[in-house]
Amino acid sequence: MSRLVNRANASAFLPQVKAPVLGLYPTSGQITSDTQESLLKDNLSDFEVIHLPTNFHMVQLLYPKTCAEHVLRFCARHDGVSLEDL
Repeated sequence: MSRLVNRANASAFLPQVKAPVLGLYPTSGQITSDTQESLLKDNLSDFEVIHLPTNFHMVQLLYPKTCAEHVLRFCARHDGVSLEDL
């Protein structure tokens, strides 16, 4: 399974994403590289990344309150976006 995940490449589809995207990432995780984050920043029209102080990618388990607060603020900022706009 990990070989499949590591070979997957959705970069051609990123410019088609019209919805705002929030990424909650570890500060220096082992799974997502700086190159991958740059790919998202460069190809998503509305991408916000938040780095949490951990090396582990299970940020939602390590920082549930912080993640929830970021998601709620993100949603509140994009409250006027309708599904038809996407």
